[in-house]
Amino acid sequence: MFTAERGEEWAEFPADCAGFDAEIYKESAKSKFTMADYTVRVFHALHQM
Repeated sequence: MFTAERGEEWAEFPADCAGFDAEIYKESAKSKFTMADYTVRVFHALHQM
C-alpha cells in the first residue's frame, strides 16, 4: 500500500519537471528569470510533493 502510493506520487514527478523546465526556458528567453523567482518556485514545488 505505502509503496503503491509513493509510486503514484512519483509518477507525476517527470511531468512536473518538464513543465518546470519549459517555464525556465520561456522566462529566460524573456529575460524575466531571477534567482529569487527560481528559489520561490523550487520551494513551492518541494512543499507540494
